[in-house]
Amino acid sequence: MINKNTKPVIGVIEGGGTGPELTEVFRRVVSTIYKKETGRDVEFLSFKELFGYNPKTFWELKKEYYTKPYFFVKKICKRDVKNILKFYDILLSKKGLGIFRTAINAETLYYLRKRAKAIKVVLLKVKRLKKIIDILFIRDQIQGYYTTEKISVKKKSIKITSIFSEDLFELILNFVKEKVKELNFKKSTILFLYKFHLMGIELKKMIDNAMKKSALKNKYLVMQPDSGIHFLLCDIYKKNINKIIVICGNEIGDMLLETLIHYYGLGTKETFFTSNFVLSKEKIEVLQTMHGSADDIAGKGIVNPIATLRLSAYALEKWLKIPKAIERMEKIINKAIKTKNVTKDMGGDKKTMEVVNYVLRNW
Repeated sequence: MINKNTKPVIGVIEGGGTGPELTEVFRRVVSTIYKKETGRDVEFLSFKELFGYNPKTFWELKKEYYTKPYFFVKKICKRDVKNILKFYDILLSKKGLGIFRTAINAETLYYLRKRAKAIKVVLLKVKRLKKIIDILFIRDQIQGYYTTEKISVKKKSIKITSIFSEDLFELILNFVKEKVKELNFKKSTILFLYKFHLMGIELKKMIDNAMKKSALKNKYLVMQPDSGIHFLLCDIYKKNINKIIVICGNEIGDMLLETLIHYYGLGTKETFFTSNFVLSKEKIEVLQTMHGSADDIAGKGIVNPIATLRLSAYALEKWLKIPKAIERMEKIINKAIKTKNVTKDMGGDKKTMEVVNYVLRNW
């Protein structure tokens, strides 16, 4: 709830690479449109201003630590985790509405998710043979490979211990139950996609038990990733399914989500964003673009801002309660694409901020 007597607070965690540029896009778009719509200002809580640095991207880590033992990297990541958790607490103390985070290294995220469990959410609408299907992606970031319990690195070997548990499946499904109600997915089918050849029976038992405990009434299927991809690209159109929830490990989700985006002609990853819900911190919502840090074009002013524009509209509508901000932004983005007021990778010749200026002029 926004208090009209105080500025609404939004957190920003500015990673390296193109992170500072996209943070500027987010801050400018959100503050300008919110001021136009309400006459009020937004307060941005900056990670960099609080802690004096940007968390490093993978390429920055590689550049500095590639020739050093792993414990150097681990030390950097542990510092990041400590400060990100502090940042969460400071934001909550200010009744912050959510966070915009640009790309940081996955190594830090591994350690962070052991301390602050998170689930990634993406909503897609796909169409084939005149049939429209809503897909709710729930990316499991709290167990398995993506949140390794132990990592040890020795010469010519990496040892990883991963854990799947019934309790964690139950945690995920309790979150899903909330989303089912919020997004009207009550009659949806749930598809679990996990690589489980060796322990398939035990994994299926865990999922069955977690479904019973969650009291979800949805039909559900448990499949290997390859079978699940075939199901989502082909078989789903032969079934009586209009809404489906896909629950999968984060590493499978990375590949599957981009496959669906390209297969159904929805754009590219440079135009999509995701929501991360930090379950252990009062469900703080963290928005991020799908496209990563793009270190190779950092500082050139040419990074595609479409994903950041879309998540800015989401923040304006969902957090700041600006009516139809998402719909309005989509209309302007579509107009920008048609008139070539976009960056080079989308067929235009505009710089990042020229695209942003076009959007703000047309709001």
